[in-house]
Amino acid sequence: MAFGNIRFLVLWLTRDCNLRCRYCYADAGKHKEYMNFEVAKRAIDLCGENCIKLQFAGGEPILNFKLVERLYDYIKSNNISAILQMQANGTLIDYEIARHIKKMNIAMGVSFDGPIEISEYLRGNSKDVLRGMSILKEEGIMANINCVVTDRNIEYLDKLVDIAYYLGNVGGIGLDLLRLTGRVIDTKSEVMEASPLDIKSSLEKAYLRNKKNRKHFRKKGYHTGDRRS
Repeated sequence: MAFGNIRFLVLWLTRDCNLRCRYCYADAGKHKEYMNFEVAKRAIDLCGENCIKLQFAGGEPILNFKLVERLYDYIKSNNISAILQMQANGTLIDYEIARHIKKMNIAMGVSFDGPIEISEYLRGNSKDVLRGMSILKEEGIMANINCVVTDRNIEYLDKLVDIAYYLGNVGGIGLDLLRLTGRVIDTKSEVMEASPLDIKSSLEKAYLRNKKNRKHFRKKGYHTGDRRS
């Protein structure tokens, strides 16, 4: 049985995580549940012959990276048309994993929320994230940065733009608004939603910073905004 209208499939490979982000809507890390191959295979088979975007998510999907590799082999051996994506926290990326990501042509999104001290407060292990991004760069892999917008980091979006240019292998920045569920409830308002006014003004600042950086880096002869993997 297959459904003809599925074009985008998200596989939540695990509810486990090695971080404890203050705002995690999924309360990731609290539960040690992992998806198995048969469940993932059945989900993919439901898509039939559609060309699908298949995103690996969690929790932290790299904790279940063996399943990613197995699914890749299944997709290739069965000539399934799929564009692979992964949203990860970046802390577990080493050279071996990066090379597998490149081989499988997985489009990467890595979570990061602003300057080191802000990201450290919200997520932790910031140095490991930057190390993971550096390894991706060494292996010739572009990635997007994904930021959860809260009252704690909204004023630093322009600084996040600077970080993206500094890293050198960032193709874009994605913004997700805070969800008032999961661990946010447990933190008792330590992290809250950003106001619409703050979002508007910070987006304007970030846009102008990006415009300035693009001009500067082009003068220096660097490529900006490329999306390669």
